[in-house]
Amino acid sequence: MEKEASAKMSRRDFLKASVKVAAGAVLTASGVGCSPLAKMLETKKQKGESIFPESGEPEKKPQENLPANFEIVRPISKDFPLPEGYIPEKLITLNSFPNIKLSPGKEKIQGQTEAVKSLDELFKAAGQAKIDDIYIGSAYRSWETQRYLYEQAEAKQSGQKWSAAPGTSEHNAGLAFDFTTESISHRIHSEAGFEDTPASRWLRENAHQYGFILTYCRPDIGGINQEPWHYRYVGKELSTELFNQGYLEADSNIDPINFLASHRDW
Repeated sequence: MEKEASAKMSRRDFLKASVKVAAGAVLTASGVGCSPLAKMLETKKQKGESIFPESGEPEKKPQENLPANFEIVRPISKDFPLPEGYIPEKLITLNSFPNIKLSPGKEKIQGQTEAVKSLDELFKAAGQAKIDDIYIGSAYRSWETQRYLYEQAEAKQSGQKWSAAPGTSEHNAGLAFDFTTESISHRIHSEAGFEDTPASRWLRENAHQYGFILTYCRPDIGGINQEPWHYRYVGKELSTELFNQGYLEADSNIDPINFLASHRDW
């Protein structure tokens, strides 16, 4: 058994042995400090660092040059999916803010903290503008919840249009909020008629002032049908820039998701 075990040298052990042999050859042939490799090995040895990674695979470097607000401005779609099992940081319940109004039974829904704070400001402004019939019917969805909704929609042969696959929905990031009204019985669907409500008209004109954009403002953006109730937080700078470019104009061909992708710096 001992002979069999020793014969089965692991790939990692083999790599270690190979590196040591190569290092010894370089040090013997050239003298310590006479070659770049020798200098590197000697420096690592003096610092107590390993001269080989913990596995036989190349060491992966972390992503660099990510903007500080990367999690807020990142594009999210089937072309720009979130990492599998993604869970956003700093989630908070919406009902902990005084101005946000929630549909019945939605008292526990959550959102990303920065986005929810801006949402509270939006609701305060809506109230001041006498837009009282406005509610949130959906916010953050976990990976598992999004998978369930997608599978249910697929079973009805509508998954590719009305429900995004897990990791491709802005709801998975805690940045998206679905608006509705009491006048349409708090429904969130194309046939509910949200686009014809005063709340919808007010949002189209004012949401950008609070950092929100209407992502699915036209059919087939990100492979999803038009959703006049779905607003996503990106911060005031980008939302205002996008609004000023006229992305909501009838003849505009600006894709909000591609707009975000074009601004990425990573």
